[in-house]
Amino acid sequence: MGERLVDGRYERMEVRRELDGTVWGYSPVLGLYLVWELEAAGDREAYLRLYDPATGRRLESYTEMREDREAALERAAAADDRADAADDRAAAAEEENRDLREQIRRLLGR
Repeated sequence: MGERLVDGRYERMEVRRELDGTVWGYSPVLGLYLVWELEAAGDREAYLRLYDPATGRRLESYTEMREDREAALERAAAADDRADAADDRAAAAEEENRDLREQIRRLLGR
């Protein structure tokens, strides 16, 4: 499951196996738990996940971070589009306001 280099030799890492098939161990070098998880029920392929022992939270993989970044960029672009549309509506309202003031001035003879 895992090995670490000690004095030029690889030694087996101490790991534990849970009833659900999850295998995990602690890496003092990384300061993280290394957890081999089965991705889905019936899936016999294990995926290495890293957990922060201080918080118990799983660290995102590179793929997950990239997907999160892309989603954030898409949300930012949508927010920019909404802001641009709001600016356009505000500019149109200002122009309409100027036109109405001018019409009132003409009607009042000023």
